[in-house]
Amino acid sequence: MRVTVLGERAVVPVDLDPAAVAAIGKTRARIRARTDMAWGEHCTECAIPSCYSTCALYRPRADLKCRRFARGLENVRAGRRFFAGGPLLRFAFLKWGKLEADGRPRLVRPLTAKLIDRIDRMVWALIDSGDRALDLRREAARLWDRHKPQMIERGAALAKSHGFLFEAVNTGNVDLPLTFTIRHKSTDDPRFFQTRLTLPPGHARRFVPIAEIAAEIDLDAKLLFQIEPAGLETTPEIVVALAEFVRLNEAGLRLPGIAPRIADPTESGAKTAKCIVWDLDETLWSGTLVEDGPEGLRLNEAARDAVIALDRRGILHSIASKNDPEPARQALQRFGLEDYFLHPQISWGPKSDGVAAIAEALNIGLDALVLIDDQPFERAEVEDALPQIRTLDPAAITDLDRHPWFDVPVTEEAGRRRRMYRAETERKTAFSTGERDLEAFLRQCEIAIEIEPLAPENLPRVYELVQRTNQLNISGNRHSLADLEAIAADRTGTTGFAIRCHDRFGDYGIIAFVQIDEQAATVRDFCMSCRVQGKTVENAIFEHLRRHLVGASGGRLSVLYRETERNGPIRASIEKMGFSAAADGNATLYSAPLDRPIPDAGIVAVSAPKNRSQVA
Repeated sequence: MRVTVLGERAVVPVDLDPAAVAAIGKTRARIRARTDMAWGEHCTECAIPSCYSTCALYRPRADLKCRRFARGLENVRAGRRFFAGGPLLRFAFLKWGKLEADGRPRLVRPLTAKLIDRIDRMVWALIDSGDRALDLRREAARLWDRHKPQMIERGAALAKSHGFLFEAVNTGNVDLPLTFTIRHKSTDDPRFFQTRLTLPPGHARRFVPIAEIAAEIDLDAKLLFQIEPAGLETTPEIVVALAEFVRLNEAGLRLPGIAPRIADPTESGAKTAKCIVWDLDETLWSGTLVEDGPEGLRLNEAARDAVIALDRRGILHSIASKNDPEPARQALQRFGLEDYFLHPQISWGPKSDGVAAIAEALNIGLDALVLIDDQPFERAEVEDALPQIRTLDPAAITDLDRHPWFDVPVTEEAGRRRRMYRAETERKTAFSTGERDLEAFLRQCEIAIEIEPLAPENLPRVYELVQRTNQLNISGNRHSLADLEAIAADRTGTTGFAIRCHDRFGDYGIIAFVQIDEQAATVRDFCMSCRVQGKTVENAIFEHLRRHLVGASGGRLSVLYRETERNGPIRASIEKMGFSAAADGNATLYSAPLDRPIPDAGIVAVSAPKNRSQVA
């Protein structure tokens, strides 16, 4: 965030509420990449230069352009504190005043943004100094203005951001309504995006998800960004900490003001969880195991009901407890709950170690786990060590089945999920104690898949699959049931099908979904459960597609891949199968010759309907 007015770059201290200062610091520390937009002071009714002599509101500033902010744009710091990422901006709107930036911003890493800001200040110190020749100052400005955009434009496109973040402190005592507008600079494109950013008194974060903006405008075009008061002629002073497009880390996605707007489950801030990690003493049961013994404990009936109800939805359960393992197991057996908990971690070590071990054993992301613990210290310890983890106080247990984190559809496969994970544990045990030739072991597992058309009877499970799958998902799309119904009814020009899998240890159920454009021989969407990852199932699926599309125009099978924060593993799998990449707008188009078999595809047996139109 930079100021562009000649002679107005000194950084001055400002008094801010310590809580606001702490909140700003917390935000800055959670930014993985951001834009470096040059904001300037502008007029909504600008008609330069004629308005300078005709407008009664004209007030000259240092560069003789019109002053529409009370004291201009001021660079400020919070007392003695300089924030990582540059100073804050302080200003107050006058009538017709607006904050404006333009260009084609790109995301840069914080260190790069800091370097650009430092060079920017050095150059402008030279430009602003009156003891140097005017021609030298102008040449310095010209060279910097030419090279600065080149440094910025090496960064990632806006589509890689999570969204636009406006963080500010409203020093007034009433709400300040602002309008945020994005337009195309080209007058040939009339599209625009607009939303309201209302600042209550004090500190506030206002966040606009990138998906909302991308639905209205072209993010790759040269754009004009404007922030102005809605219906007010003058405003109290505001101190702006951020007015940038940002990409945040896991903890950043959970910040107040941001978490509620992250509605896209492709991101790691997704609301739904896959596993609840339970504490035992005064959480799953009343009493303390080491003092009362297994017989002296009283089961928390609300917790038992929540475990059983959420197990039916496919929510997994585990335990992280500071206790001795054997007495804890006896207590769980007494209450009839032992079988519900996968990979329990019961020891006297740090609870964060146990939670991390559970995530690794289940092969799910830390952001998919929720810890329920009665001790604030333990919740804080886990949150500090593993910022991705969400935590709950046991007071939430009574309404757990209505909590949005666990709002997932109930399907036949969901009810079997716990048993499927136990079967997977048996598979891993068999491999670890047997012959370590992976291919030979996989063949001994007798893995088989069945391909079936997308149809009403499998839609609920496919819907659940696309909502939950992150790592093995080529697009990150979260299709609605209506979307899937349209694909199944052949209203999209593409064909969809579901894939079941089983082996000698048990039934996985439906583990994959494919959407294919048969005419273009292109896989538009593919997602697969991580429960079959590393078992060459995807190789068998793509080999089946290749065989059924041999002879298609172009002679190549293509896969449209859109990168998300979590889907690197499926990209690696596609490349390992021999697909090569080419850029295709915001996506990558991988392709492979239709006359070349997919490697390692013969390990998994495949059965499918005879009719080609049903499967590809």
